[in-house]
Amino acid sequence: MQMEGTLTGQMVLAFDDASGLSLSDLLLGNPPGTAAEWGEVEISSALESMNILGSAYLNGMAEFLSEAVDETVSLIPSPPVFFRDFAESLLETAFMEQAAAGSHILFARARFELHGRPLNWTFLLIPDPGSLKKLSEILLRPGSSRETTT
Repeated sequence: MQMEGTLTGQMVLAFDDASGLSLSDLLLGNPPGTAAEWGEVEISSALESMNILGSAYLNGMAEFLSEAVDETVSLIPSPPVFFRDFAESLLETAFMEQAAAGSHILFARARFELHGRPLNWTFLLIPDPGSLKKLSEILLRPGSSRETTT
């Protein structure tokens, strides 16, 4: 899913097949292990999960950053896209633009739990290189309403 607006970048919800199919079973109210492969319904449930998660994340981040600079920060999610590949390939593609622009990369990572048990899902926010500069300016702006470190 792309992030557009004041800041741009990508959001990735990554999981192995078993975890993703378990998510589909959970959302569809099916017994665990019902989904055996990625069909249209299973992909749709993963995409809708990303839509909800990405939108909520961006809303929270926009609210936090807007308070920090005392002006509106707009972060808009694009429709999600489903890719199925090796984790290394997907992450390499996601980080390529940051790596080409400099020697460091920045990403935010979230982990998930269900009833106190960790889930094998990872959410990543990967800002584009230009957005890294804007994000630093917002967070380090003198007189901002919040003290923040990077």
